[in-house]
Amino acid sequence: MNADNNNPRPFDKTPFFPNWLYDNLPQFFKDLCKPFTSKREKDVFLLGILCTISSIIKNVRGSYARQTVYPNLFVMVLAPPASGKSVFKYAKVTVLQLHNKWVKEYKEKLKEYNLRLKNGEDKMKLRRPKRKLLIIPGNSSSAAILNNLNANEGSGLIFETEIDTLTNVTKNDWGDFSDLLRNSFHSEPVSINRKKDDEYYIINKPRLAIGLTGTPNQAKYLIPSAENGLFSRFLFYVFNSDPVWKGVGPKEGESNLDEYFGAFAYQNLELLYILSELHLEVMLNKQQWEAVDSFFDKELSNSNVFAGEEASAIVMRLGVIFYKIAMILTVLRQIQDGIKEEKVYCSDIDFGNALWIVKICIKHSFRMYDFLPSENHFKSHRKAQLYEMLPNDFERKTGLIIATSIQFPERTYDEFLKDCVRNSLLDNYAHGRYKKITSTAKSANLQTPEII
Repeated sequence: MNADNNNPRPFDKTPFFPNWLYDNLPQFFKDLCKPFTSKREKDVFLLGILCTISSIIKNVRGSYARQTVYPNLFVMVLAPPASGKSVFKYAKVTVLQLHNKWVKEYKEKLKEYNLRLKNGEDKMKLRRPKRKLLIIPGNSSSAAILNNLNANEGSGLIFETEIDTLTNVTKNDWGDFSDLLRNSFHSEPVSINRKKDDEYYIINKPRLAIGLTGTPNQAKYLIPSAENGLFSRFLFYVFNSDPVWKGVGPKEGESNLDEYFGAFAYQNLELLYILSELHLEVMLNKQQWEAVDSFFDKELSNSNVFAGEEASAIVMRLGVIFYKIAMILTVLRQIQDGIKEEKVYCSDIDFGNALWIVKICIKHSFRMYDFLPSENHFKSHRKAQLYEMLPNDFERKTGLIIATSIQFPERTYDEFLKDCVRNSLLDNYAHGRYKKITSTAKSANLQTPEII
């Protein structure tokens, strides 16, 4: 087991998204993030709104590793109670008007259907309307989720601010939908076959998005170990927060968040509806693909050193997640500037934004990886801490003093040095002497601070 029971605050000092990233976002996201001044709250909300929008743009697609990819994201924000993660809920408020529009349309169609039956029309010739929902309750059965996905052409959103809502359901046979979630992330076919209603159908391209918040210990019930297949499919954001009393009275220039996001949702209902009907293919240019390969190749080497080969799935799937985020940002940028083609390229700005979001979340994912039970790895964040503490040029004995100061056994330290040399993080240029290797990977000349 790798959980560090001696560390009551395993998520201290996890990194934030850089401030400049918010200045570079498409205007839609800029406006939504505007009410938040806390860096944590702003980060949490941004991930939430990326998730909810990913569920709406169901007909946007791209090609990654020679496979068709859709934007649907799995996002999980974990922190202690009263830490500021509650702002995640406003991402749901932002799209609630579209959900309500679909519910209203269903009720009207059902009313018409029942009226036609009452007037004597042949039931066999009528088609009962399907209940189309954007937001699927987390306490649904697996069959109910499949029905909702089928009614909404394969897409949907599970968005819960308490992970327990989902984990309580998965304890039941009728609610065990772990395989459905794993397939949905990759849009792989899922099917249902029910004898009771003689019902059978296949959803060829499920595009379910999931947004969850809770505490780290609550997450263990949904993802019990680091080896669980769900783990690497989620984009994690984890943090600790010291309890600080914030002024609760109204302040000049600050808006009521419920009113702000309620009004935003109402004013942008037509835009959200357009997004839900949009068919678009998002592409990267050659230079960007080269930067992607370079970036994730380096991160994969780092994961081998800091967490072991069994953690490689985290980096592999974060590559897909990066592309999903790039697609979302590109669509909102295109809507802002006016879409003229059915195939569009991601701008360098949005490419850089997406890669920086993933660059930060990689660190959060490995913190969560360290927290979950696993049999085979030493704390990845402690190895990363040691690497950062080592001088650019050092002797083995000097590094050993540093390693010992953070409770590294000597044998583990020596193995760590070998791994760093093997993965081109250190150059063992003389006996007992090491130098950090600076990456020469290309950054694609992005219009954002260097990403590689």
